Amino acid sequence: MMNDWLKVIGATVYLMAGHLPTAGADIQMELKRPILESAEYMGYATAYRRLAAADQAVDDTWCAAGTNAVARAKLCRETRARAVASFGGFPERTPLHARITGVLKRDGYHIEKLLCESRPGFFVAGHVYVPESADFKQPYAAVLVPCGHSEDGKLGRVYQHAGVLLARAGFVGLVFDPVDQGERKQRPVRRNCGVGHNAMGALAMLLGESGLRVRLWDAMRMLDYLSERPDVDAARLGVMGNSGGGTMSAMLAAFDDRIKATAPSSYISNLRRVVDGCGPQDSEQILYGQLGYGLNHLGLLLLRHPTPTLVNASHDDFFPIDGTLETWRALARATQPSGTFNRYEMTEAAGKHGWKAGMLATSIAWMRRWLRDEEVVLPTADERFRMDVANPASRLGLETMLSTTEGRVTETGAVMDLPGSRSVYQVIRDDLDLYTAKRPKMTTGERAAAAVAAARIRSRAEADIRPIVVSEGRTNGMAVVRLGFSEPTGFTMPGVLLVPTVVSGTPCLYAGDRGRAAFAGEVASALAKGRPVLVVDLEGLGEIGVTKRRIHVGSCVDDGLGKIHYLLGDSLVGRRAEQLRAAADVLKDRFNAVPEIVVDGTVAIPAAHARAADAKLFALLTIRNPPLSWAEAIRRAVAEPIQWTYTDAVQGALRAYDWIELLDL
Repeated sequence: MMNDWLKVIGATVYLMAGHLPTAGADIQMELKRPILESAEYMGYATAYRRLAAADQAVDDTWCAAGTNAVARAKLCRETRARAVASFGGFPERTPLHARITGVLKRDGYHIEKLLCESRPGFFVAGHVYVPESADFKQPYAAVLVPCGHSEDGKLGRVYQHAGVLLARAGFVGLVFDPVDQGERKQRPVRRNCGVGHNAMGALAMLLGESGLRVRLWDAMRMLDYLSERPDVDAARLGVMGNSGGGTMSAMLAAFDDRIKATAPSSYISNLRRVVDGCGPQDSEQILYGQLGYGLNHLGLLLLRHPTPTLVNASHDDFFPIDGTLETWRALARATQPSGTFNRYEMTEAAGKHGWKAGMLATSIAWMRRWLRDEEVVLPTADERFRMDVANPASRLGLETMLSTTEGRVTETGAVMDLPGSRSVYQVIRDDLDLYTAKRPKMTTGERAAAAVAAARIRSRAEADIRPIVVSEGRTNGMAVVRLGFSEPTGFTMPGVLLVPTVVSGTPCLYAGDRGRAAFAGEVASALAKGRPVLVVDLEGLGEIGVTKRRIHVGSCVDDGLGKIHYLLGDSLVGRRAEQLRAAADVLKDRFNAVPEIVVDGTVAIPAAHARAADAKLFALLTIRNPPLSWAEAIRRAVAEPIQWTYTDAVQGALRAYDWIELLDL
């Protein structure tokens, strides 16, 4: 197939022989001209189809296991173990050094200002809402409330409401700040918290860790704190939250056996609907390769089956309710054979994304049912509780919502001002130092093999990338062949082959972040020297560089495509390396010479991996505007707002090698 195609190219070049171009303008026009029809979503569409099929397959697996208790238990154990392994396991359990920095008295409850360390020097600030009514006796059941994407964290109005209502309903409620929110801003420069979450996650990914690992460990340590309180019954712990807090509620219930009831709101849907509707979301909401080992939204609900779970959803949420209903129907199929479907409930609310009063009320009622054995399903079964929720804030004592100053746990309102405090970037850097010290010495061959394995670079036969001629013509005596490099998934990479009349130099392959036209000047110079040139747009770049959904539009690097590959246990770095190799193969086979590859920007990373996969394929690798080494990015992130992406990272690579080390092979 390859040789037949090359014969066609050879004939085309011969027939089009003429004069060399004398200006770069014609070259730029040829490079700018689209090659593929309706190609802008090419990378996204093909990757998304794989994700949607994998997500549906996971649903089918859980439903099939529902008819066999042994099979279901085995699936739960294996999925949970593989998920934990995918982010490197949990950190060491170290002393919390918990202390109360202040107490605020309120009518019927009080608020304790909690400061503790989930890891040494990694401070967590929270508010503990404690009942004082004679209607409730110690030890109390306790409910953890992880916050969603509120810049104010625990001081967000809805999260204060949750704490107050929990205390008034007789629970100890712990509301705490997530990383980069509230008093846990990691840098003095204020940024959208989602930007911080993704920066944390992409850097942690390089160590085989994840943003979820950081967030989940914080939540687990808050459970440790609650379990140690003398006024809390450690056998009756629940978790509820909204949006990002809904994510953490589902995740914590799935991974911590101490949770006896959970109520995630504005989160549960399914991955195929979420990714298509609003993108893959933040680092704490995704795990590497999770669709390969059975973890999706349905899997989260079943991982600790049959933990009582209330799913709250809104009709006009950006976590699509169509996905929620699909997951709910799948949950019924998976649990009805065992007679446990009655341990799950779903509520629907009108309106957009958010923790609405009714959703908050039903969540607390759910905790009463399963943590205190009260026979209520909805708040309407209890007149006193319904009145508290339905009446104005003044009837609840909510007119005393805490101000930023009053609610501070730390003196300055920033945990990073505390002596010995470490940011999440310092934690990641310290982990890097540990892995670097343990890294085995490797030969160049071993390092190359490690890179190929980590980036999931397939053999040529497995990748099966085939060049096809889209169109052919000539401009100013220059042969112009427009190519599509087709893969079995349906993905096609566009490229332009330009051949001078007389070939008298080494062929050259160009690829970069800014697309084909950015190389117009260099291409013109190469052609003038008799060098044939192939310029390609790798997956997610140039002509095929549009992603359907952006994450945190306007404030965060768009690497949704990289995250889709991450969810699949794949690597966009690896896919791009395969595409570069396929393009280089064309030049080598046609012109019987090993090509030079010239790359710009972050394309240097897949280029280095392509070289690791086949060092003999490139006569020379020239890099323009190279990115930082991965290790340097982690070290600089301690003091600078480094925004690394999933697109340019390889899961766990820094445990064995840095991309820049591949240049020495």
